[in-house]
Amino acid sequence: MDTIRNVLAVIALLVVSAGLAMMATDSASAKADARAIAVTGISTVDGEQVLVHIIASVQAGKSDQEVAAAALNSVNARGLRSDEYSLLDNSWDVFSDGDPGNDFVVQRYNSKNETVGGQAAIEAARVTWNDANSPFAFGSGMESTGKCPSLVDECRGRQAFDGENDIGWVKLRDPNTLAVTWSGTTTDEADVAFNTNYSWSTDTPASATDIETVALHELGHVAGIGHSAVNGSIMEPLYAGIRRTLTTDDIEALQAWYGSSAAATATPTPDPDATATPTPVPTATPVPGTELYVGGIGTVNGDGVVYSLSGKKGRDLIITVSITSDGSTPVDGASISITSTNAGAGWNGSGTATTNSSGEARLRIRNAPDGDWVTTVNSATAGSLGCDTDCPDGPHTYTK
Repeated sequence: MDTIRNVLAVIALLVVSAGLAMMATDSASAKADARAIAVTGISTVDGEQVLVHIIASVQAGKSDQEVAAAALNSVNARGLRSDEYSLLDNSWDVFSDGDPGNDFVVQRYNSKNETVGGQAAIEAARVTWNDANSPFAFGSGMESTGKCPSLVDECRGRQAFDGENDIGWVKLRDPNTLAVTWSGTTTDEADVAFNTNYSWSTDTPASATDIETVALHELGHVAGIGHSAVNGSIMEPLYAGIRRTLTTDDIEALQAWYGSSAAATATPTPDPDATATPTPVPTATPVPGTELYVGGIGTVNGDGVVYSLSGKKGRDLIITVSITSDGSTPVDGASISITSTNAGAGWNGSGTATTNSSGEARLRIRNAPDGDWVTTVNSATAGSLGCDTDCPDGPHTYTK
């Protein structure tokens, strides 16, 4: 996956100055002689650092640096320093709090001054992200609000976190800014504003800047995704006409934060990053030996379960099970089943996996709660071999 969520890997390529990334010529923008650029900056609201993602238009005779600086200055923001790029490492804690009942981001919509068809286009963009095979989701339908997004600097009153994620149409101060997303770095709140000073379109082909395309990009920022170096992706830092579908890169970026839908339950599931596609269980004895052992080469039976942490903020628990034949030869294609519990957290689950060529199978528990974990290997089979005299094998304990 090439999406750069924290901008570290491609900073020299994408950033010019003041957090600026070049964008391609936009033949469908409101002003025919304009190009578009993406600017990411940082400001402060209620004492908290906030990220400001801006899409701005560069008119003939203007430099990218001039437009970037003006766009940032208009909202009292500045470009990111190299030691601040990790601030883009933001995501929503509701998807890792152990409560599946709140696994969605509620957004509110102010239709005042909207372009005709604007709400439908933004809803379409929300549905596209919801269909990305990830536990991340926007709530079904946008709630109505008559309030200007509180984090947007141009709204009346004090700029503040109000606990709501608002989208609206605002007359933005900078004449070149098309749209802006404000998002907290520690507080989970994000507001989006589309500039009413520009012409917008829902036509195909676009007669002006396409609302759904820009909304897809801005909602990617809301989800916690930064810019991508992959040509053609929604999160590529450019506007090049209509793009209304996610690429593999965009989807993998979302899944890097929140996992895939198949891994969102409380049951251990095969780790997609560490386990090859399961191979069919052999019908013949796969290796010399008389019995499968839960243990690596040179170990005694019972030493083959290892715990580690992975995933966003180290919240995922990885359980690696090693299977050998008589403790001497790795077994490829062995089917295993395990049970894991965390009594203090009230967590209990089971899972199955298939070993790879190294004799290892890895299972991931998404957003595993802290506490004492106990894992038992219930069974291991490969062809005619099994761990008949030693399974169930466990308990194997670990404190997270």
